[in-house]
Amino acid sequence: MAPVAGTSEAELVGGPRITEDGMRELISSCDPASKLLLAAVEADDDRAVLGSLLLEKRDDECHLGLLSVDPRLQNRGIGRKLLAAGQQHGKDVFGCSYAGMKVVESRTELIQWYQRQGFELTDEREEFNYSLAVLLQGPLTFVGMRRPL
Repeated sequence: MAPVAGTSEAELVGGPRITEDGMRELISSCDPASKLLLAAVEADDDRAVLGSLLLEKRDDECHLGLLSVDPRLQNRGIGRKLLAAGQQHGKDVFGCSYAGMKVVESRTELIQWYQRQGFELTDEREEFNYSLAVLLQGPLTFVGMRRPL
């Protein structure tokens, strides 16, 4: 799956940020400070995942990560709905006052999309460091984004 906003990181990063086994572990996790939201559709005892969003409670912030939507289904509002549901969960269930995330700094179109959703850039910067991913262009830096809930 590729990130929201009808784009992907394919030109920047090769390989996954998470393995299939890692995703299974997140789905079955009983950690009350994290939650994996799935957008899915059911038809005749079959379920297809359309998108996903990982939520993690970090003090007073609900960290949103791994937001992705099936590339064939992008630009249909699925990512926006997952983002809204994640923020609502962060507020109502985790009791957080803020939602935050990290975005690859060179993904300006994605940063602009999140800004339209109410997020603002922070001073936070972090080197892109995923052991499974191969940098095709780099080095890459994450920037922080945050919004009140």
